[in-house]
Amino acid sequence: MELKKLSKLPTNLNSGAVERAVKSFVADSHTLETHSDPTGLYNQTLECIASACIMNQDGRQFWMAEHNGEVYAYALAHVSKDVDNQLCYWITQSWVHKDVRGHKIVKIWKDQLVAEGKRLLCRHIVIPSSRGSKGYLRFLGQGWHKYVELLKVDL
Repeated sequence: MELKKLSKLPTNLNSGAVERAVKSFVADSHTLETHSDPTGLYNQTLECIASACIMNQDGRQFWMAEHNGEVYAYALAHVSKDVDNQLCYWITQSWVHKDVRGHKIVKIWKDQLVAEGKRLLCRHIVIPSSRGSKGYLRFLGQGWHKYVELLKVDL
């Protein structure tokens, strides 16, 4: 199973495969604990995927791995000038199917995303998380550290 950066959705995907993956991401995202709107997150995610693969908006990236017509992993990313006034590769969402979580392939996919950030001359990779950082830092490995916490108020 290969993680690929897509400019259009594959025609061999089963009907509703992307939507099922996004629904699983939303279910795993602790929306109740973070006071987020699960419907809004779902729609935002589909819009970001459409921006990258249908409208081909510059700078938007959609990465996906599929198996038998189903989405087994995806990531949304983009580049912006943020931290230290330097280019940052933002991985704003990533999701892995429960059947492959914990497998070595996931580290290979992570390394692909890091390589893309380097290829794009970014000085930092930033990953926001609604689930805390401890588990992710163990997975990501040496050199990764907590950078900032985001606080919000619902108006």
